[in-house]
Amino acid sequence: MDYETARDRSKALFENSHLLPVAEAITKHVAVGGDFTAPEVRAWIGGRAADNQIHGVLSRLEAAGALVQLPYVGRPLPRRWERSEHPLWRFATEWAKVPAVAAGR
Repeated sequence: MDYETARDRSKALFENSHLLPVAEAITKHVAVGGDFTAPEVRAWIGGRAADNQIHGVLSRLEAAGALVQLPYVGRPLPRRWERSEHPLWRFATEWAKVPAVAAGR
């Protein structure tokens, strides 16, 4: 799904326009048990969100149990998250397949 469609759907569903695009990017690039950083996510979504916005989404996903933040070793290394087994990932994958609908329908 294109980024703007993902943002619109995310805003409507979660009241956060970055959650669905970030979740979709994670499902495409990280297997369950794999780890990643916020700067990697930012690159995957083409730099369309600031680091603090991505960190906010990752914190929400962690609170929901979809991610686990790994122990932070300190600067200059970025914080890392690990993808957990969670139904959100299937939702994000399936939702990305749904075609965009014209406004007002």
